[in-house]
Amino acid sequence: MSTVHALLNTYTSLKETGLTNFNEQQVAEIRSQVEALIDLPAYYEVEAATTERRSAG
Repeated sequence: MSTVHALLNTYTSLKETGLTNFNEQQVAEIRSQVEALIDLPAYYEVEAATTERRSAG
């Protein structure tokens, strides 16, 4: 229910004002929380360790 509530608030704001109901600081905080929740830094570490590096030239 809380997800539906948040989506309704966001879409209502977009419809009425053309803007989301989040400021820049809130977006940064939410993004950080989501990245921590899904352990995104660990995925970045795996990618960095396993991705081939392009050579210059």
